[in-house]
Amino acid sequence: MLVTGGIILTRLTEPEKERLLKEPDVGYFEGHGRVMKKWVRIPVSSPSDIDTLIPYIRSSYENARDEAQ
Repeated sequence: MLVTGGIILTRLTEPEKERLLKEPDVGYFEGHGRVMKKWVRIPVSSPSDIDTLIPYIRSSYENARDEAQ
């Protein structure tokens, strides 16, 4: 999902989440007073940030596809 100032990935593996959560400003998505630990919010400040996130975005989509089948 696209959000103001970043993206949220919802279907990452646990190891992928752990790697991303080590980065500055990356955290779990919070909404309506709840922390959603399946969703990782990643800040994006420039288009070049997306290049490093492509493998995670691809994985999230592939995992969602696999869950749907």
